[in-house]
Amino acid sequence: EITLTWSGNADLRLLVRDPQLNSIYNDAPTSPTGGRLIRDFSNVNCTISPSTPTSYIYWPQGFLLIGPYEVDIWHRNECNDTLPVQFTVYITVNGNLIFSEAATITFDQHYLIGFSVDNLNGDASAGQMGLLGGSETINYQEELASAVSISTGVGVPGSLSGENPFDVYTFEGQAGDVVTLDMRSNGNLD
Repeated sequence: EITLTWSGNADLRLLVRDPQLNSIYNDAPTSPTGGRLIRDFSNVNCTISPSTPTSYIYWPQGFLLIGPYEVDIWHRNECNDTLPVQFTVYITVNGNLIFSEAATITFDQHYLIGFSVDNLNGDASAGQMGLLGGSETINYQEELASAVSISTGVGVPGSLSGENPFDVYTFEGQAGDVVTLDMRSNGNLD
């Protein structure tokens, strides 16, 4: 179960991606794996909730999937309320609270949380979390000296993890060049 509550009139959106890469969110409120979104009080499209705005996504009993999950909280619309939004998110697996966090989010920011369910008993743990912005929020300068140079048509392997959330690559180009990059995952990475 993932529960999101917040203050104010802003339209926050909750998206959860399960281990089979199904996404549950407002436009896809159910998934083939059993995930369901209940969004009775969520300020969707600035229709202000009469009570505390809340979004709730859950999997019914018997639908627990082992593997990594990703939770994305997106500040989609201020709805004429320009103050930063205080939110609280709770993640519960088989009745056990494994994560709760209160944080502040501003317009168009995303707050990401990863967690993993280890077995059918519901043993689970939360991973990294935090606000996601543009490249200005990533401290890539330390990796520039060791950045791998990529060439047209030549694949370069890489690996991302909690300890290594990004890699830096360089390439040569001229003003006006069209650059097309292709990244393929050989695992459970979106």
